[in-house]
Amino acid sequence: MAFTLQLGASAPAFKLPATDGRSYSLQDFNNVKLIILSKPSHNSIVL
Repeated sequence: MAFTLQLGASAPAFKLPATDGRSYSLQDFNNVKLIILSKPSHNSIVL
């Protein structure tokens, strides 16, 4: 499911697996601005 949020909009809750073996959710990044890029190979990168 691909979508783009409007600038300044709040992100929906999520939980993503990371390359370090952990899973990260939106709650792990309270008060931090995130950019999440997803590649077709199912790997997501959190910046």
